[in-house]
Order: sequence, then C-alpha cells, then structure tokens
Amino acid sequence: MKTALFICLLGLGLLAVAWAGAAYPLIDYPFLDEGDVPKLIAGSLGGAWALWGGIQALRLGEGKAGRLLAGFLMVLGLLACAGLFGFMLVATRMIPPPADVKTGQTVADFSLPDQSGKTFKLSDLKGKPVVLIFTRGFW
Repeated sequence: MKTALFICLLGLGLLAVAWAGAAYPLIDYPFLDEGDVPKLIAGSLGGAWALWGGIQALRLGEGKAGRLLAGFLMVLGLLACAGLFGFMLVATRMIPPPADVKTGQTVADFSLPDQSGKTFKLSDLKGKPVVLIFTRGFW
C-alpha cells in the first residue's frame, strides 16, 4: 500500500510541476506551441500515475482510512489533470487569423520603426509592388 500511495503522490508531484509552468499561456502566444508539449506529457503522466497508484492503494488498502486517503489522492490527481488540460485549452489566447488581402488590393496605411530606428510608412511605397513580411521575435 505504501508503494501505491508513493506512486500516487509522485503523479501528483508531476502534475504540480506541469501546473507550475502553465501560467504563461495568459500571454498572447499561439495556441499550444512546442513549449507546451513537455507540460502536457508531464500532466498526462502525472494523472496516469495518480490514477494507477490510487487504484492500487484502494485495492491493497488497509482499513477505512487508507482507502479514503487513496480515493482522495486519486480524485485529486484526476481533477488536477483535467484542470491542467482545461486551463491549457481555455486560457491560451488564439492569435487572430491574418487579414484576407488579395493581390492588387489597397491596404491601410501604417508607420512602424524599422530595425535601424527610422520610421517606415507604407504610403511612401504607393504605386510600387510591395511584399510585407512580419516576423515574430522572442528577444
């Protein structure tokens, strides 16, 4: 029974580690990028270990208190796993889809600083063929 409870607690610990890094999706990043995969794997393993350890502790439980503790830890692990996945799906913000601009269509004028700090205005290129590429940096 002690081993089963240890496995259940280990699963809850993995879930706690996965939850610790789950707050950053509140920032405007794309939905479930590659940095979220380890958290989802840790959350899945934690939930599975908490469930498996809880079932084994219930099966091998000694007395009413042991079974009650095992059931509580198992339910806590399942709720934490479901909460993690729900939080990851609901709290991440989707980036809006790009505007549908056709070739030859006039776009709204804007001005932005370029990499050297000078102000770039789209209207300065009026009448010329232009391809605009915006990249996202992490600096």
